[in-house]
Amino acid sequence: SRLDRSTRFGTFDELFESVFDPMAFTSQQVFSQLKPQVSDDIELGLNFKNNDFEASIALFHQSIKNEIHFDANTFLNINLDDTQHDGVELTASLDITPKLIVKANYTYLKAEFTAGDNKGNDLPLIPTNTANIIIIASLPADIQNSISFNYVDATLMANDLNNNFVKKIPSYKTVDLKLSKQFGNLGLAFKVNNLFNEQYFNYAVGSTLTSGSFNAYPLPERTTYITASYKFN
Repeated sequence: SRLDRSTRFGTFDELFESVFDPMAFTSQQVFSQLKPQVSDDIELGLNFKNNDFEASIALFHQSIKNEIHFDANTFLNINLDDTQHDGVELTASLDITPKLIVKANYTYLKAEFTAGDNKGNDLPLIPTNTANIIIIASLPADIQNSISFNYVDATLMANDLNNNFVKKIPSYKTVDLKLSKQFGNLGLAFKVNNLFNEQYFNYAVGSTLTSGSFNAYPLPERTTYITASYKFN
């Protein structure tokens, strides 16, 4: 179990903002009146483990005052009305054989306003469901292989505080692959993120003038990495 209170102060970029004057066609730096974000958290969890299997469940609750949010319409950071985040996280790991392990996790999260004009509305950019499955295998020649299957639920666009936009940010699924091998103190790895070249985005701003129109920031398609590391004795 866990009970705590945390505070987040605005970063430098959040506190000092550029305000555009359309009459003078100039921008001016101003000091924001942003208040610190305060969160009261409660978490209850249970864990089970034996030689081949491990699983856990965690229930969590967050009450947040003055949550810091970037207003995509005004390009300023603002404090939201009171919000609440409730959810459950499930994790499991199974050693099928000494050379094959499967891990999985799932999170359900409900984030909504508890005060103000948007009371009862969902918060933007927060997926309700996320899931991940990882298969880890030891291959011949001491090569380690892992495949990760990832799922993220659809979310509201950044400025959809009223929950009335026609479109949402679509859900997406990605697959990541990694092969690695250790040569003494030298380690080599080959990794491919978004193996099947999924075209997706997790941030978008809806038009307040034209229904259904929006600006989106796409995430990388298939990317490949080759890395090397060396452990000094």
